[in-house]
Amino acid sequence: MTLKKERLQELADNIFFVEGEGRGIPPHSNSLLISNEKQVLIDTGLGMRLLRELRSDIDLVINTHCHVDHIRGNHLFKEVWACEIEADAIRSIETFKGLFGMRGHPLEEELVKRLKEYGYHPSRVDKEFCGGDVLEFRETRWEVILTPGHSPGHCCFYEEEVKIVFSGDIDPSAFGPWYGWPKCNIDDFIASIKRLMGMDIEVLVSSHLPPISDGITLALGDYLEKIYNRETKILGFLDKERALKQIVDQAFIYGVKMGRDVIRRLFEENMVRLHLEKLIREGRVEAFSDGYRAV
Repeated sequence: MTLKKERLQELADNIFFVEGEGRGIPPHSNSLLISNEKQVLIDTGLGMRLLRELRSDIDLVINTHCHVDHIRGNHLFKEVWACEIEADAIRSIETFKGLFGMRGHPLEEELVKRLKEYGYHPSRVDKEFCGGDVLEFRETRWEVILTPGHSPGHCCFYEEEVKIVFSGDIDPSAFGPWYGWPKCNIDDFIASIKRLMGMDIEVLVSSHLPPISDGITLALGDYLEKIYNRETKILGFLDKERALKQIVDQAFIYGVKMGRDVIRRLFEENMVRLHLEKLIREGRVEAFSDGYRAV
């Protein structure tokens, strides 16, 4: 293995956490290395310098989902597997745009520009898997756990014997769950977090944080609570009829980080829309021609 040993944290026999450049913060992400008869890397957002160090050693790449900070290095490797729901979005940016509701959007050109700046490269996918499949690599067996919400085909990978899960972007971060594309789904995200909370996990490895081995259920619970806290803020603001722009201007989700960036504002708006749709379905918000009000 050409990667420096200090970059590898052994979690169990032949299973290693690999921290991405910049501590795995986007546009980078962390990976899991499975070192059996094949050298298997989950996700390729480590950063180009690290990926080039690993390139000659890795036999197979597996993707959690198709977001650019997880697939940006796929094109460097000789074999790639991905979930059947998102495989075509890895192969083609046009399919990516369709899957996430970008096609025809007023900011479509700017979104594509940002994706390419982040390092989006279409890549082949050699094999597609689905939720419930088991990926076997000699001593380890990884169950594919379909966990949609963050993206339609987001997957986690669980090794039951050592009770390690690679949870991808279900990462108990201070920011909280991210569902900024129009076709993300809050209800699915909630169900996916709860599914992990109900599993027997001793080490949770996520894409943008160090591994967690203590207080996993508590950390996931706090992460889930951020969704409900956002709803509480939105409902509190809807004590009278408010236009969508007024709600977005409050930056209940991004806070000061939204700033004047048009793409972050778009993500804020998309996430607010998803909350409003959920609250309307639940009978807690009423929609009017010019705005929304809590019931």
